[in-house]
Amino acid sequence: RIMALAIGQAFNVAYHEFLRNSGIKENLLEEVEYASIMGAQQSPTAEIDPLLHGQTKQITVGKKKGEMLGIMVVAAGIGSIMPAAVVAHLSKTGPALKCGQINVGDYLLSINGTSLVGLSIQQCIDHIKVKG
Repeated sequence: RIMALAIGQAFNVAYHEFLRNSGIKENLLEEVEYASIMGAQQSPTAEIDPLLHGQTKQITVGKKKGEMLGIMVVAAGIGSIMPAAVVAHLSKTGPALKCGQINVGDYLLSINGTSLVGLSIQQCIDHIKVKG
């Protein structure tokens, strides 16, 4: 019960902070507007929804031995519920772009059977260099 009260209070504080930061006066906010604003917020599980619903895909990139994939990756970001590498850039001449199946913003979950989820960005880059 104490935990539920604490969560409720935290939500209330966060809600009021959200309204203040958004320039919304609470006394002018109608129930319909509240539902609209809250509905526009991204689901907290949006990052992992594709995993939960089997919407991932396996991609094979054809490249020559020693050839770079032609991708730049970054960490998913602070607060991400799925720490992994995210494609930030595709080289115009790289095999990753030429395969036509990889896009900026895609999560790289594994490479050649090695999971990248939960690894530091440097570990992900090292795996991509060695196994990619």
